[in-house]
Amino acid sequence: MPIRFKVHDETYPHFITSTIVHWIPIFSRDDYLSVMAASLTHCISNRGLLVHVFVIMPHHIHLLCSQVDGT
Repeated sequence: MPIRFKVHDETYPHFITSTIVHWIPIFSRDDYLSVMAASLTHCISNRGLLVHVFVIMPHHIHLLCSQVDGT
């Protein structure tokens, strides 16, 4: 079941971590890594996501991101 959070202050960047269930290292495979990269690219191009820095580890991802003004 997903947990949803409401961002109350959009003026500051947020640190986000997402892990894979049971810490399965799926991002060690190039095809899954490509899907994650394409998803981030889509959100940057079409959803107003501003990624300041990110790292994709074998079984989790860290992002420091914020929302572009007006989107």
